[in-house]
Amino acid sequence: MITNFNIKNLFALPVYIVKIDPNSYDKKAFMDVVKHNYKIDPTRCNHHPQNDEFGNLHHSFADVGNKKFKDVDYVKIGLNDIYNNIFKDFCDEIKTTEPFNYSWTLENYTCINKSNQYMRSHQHLPGDDFAAVHYINFSNEDHEGTSFLNQNTFSQYLRYVRPDLYDVVNHKEEENSYLYKIYHSKPEEDEMVIFPACLEHEIPRQKKDTDNLRVTVACNLRIQKQKRESTFTFKE
Repeated sequence: MITNFNIKNLFALPVYIVKIDPNSYDKKAFMDVVKHNYKIDPTRCNHHPQNDEFGNLHHSFADVGNKKFKDVDYVKIGLNDIYNNIFKDFCDEIKTTEPFNYSWTLENYTCINKSNQYMRSHQHLPGDDFAAVHYINFSNEDHEGTSFLNQNTFSQYLRYVRPDLYDVVNHKEEENSYLYKIYHSKPEEDEMVIFPACLEHEIPRQKKDTDNLRVTVACNLRIQKQKRESTFTFKE
């Protein structure tokens, strides 16, 4: 007898992955700007008081317009339209019962290639509902993927309370990730990963120096419920 199990994920945090054609935008122009800026300052922006929590990587958050660096023209290179189409399609798939509007923002790019560069753990609340990371230039051989932190309280102790279960399960399977305190993802170049803004994440410390830059773009998406038109008429 073979038992068929119908699996439902309870309290699971959905992570969406979409491939972006590298030929659909001017990837070379983007990388040229990032390489130029990275040579000027490999830890750009981390001296800024607003960005103390970020770590010691190169990133452009809250630094657009800085005359020291070149700005990325996301419209000209074609990424703005690509992201706009992706988020439109993404919102069309959200299961809702109320009409809503959405908006998205292109937050920054990040760049790493030196040993011990990292981004500290953070989330994108309270202003957003989803976050997205586009892996523009990435190799699992040279770089660290984004790590996601399990915010369920039992993740701190479950492996010690039930060690046999923890030891026997396949740790490469995402469906077992509820057992882990932290999950180290293995993204691919040209992927965009979209996930709930409440999901805490980080870039672990780069293990080695490499000539191959780890370059990503981060976006945020927010949902706004449409306001209903009032049908109330005031009469004197």
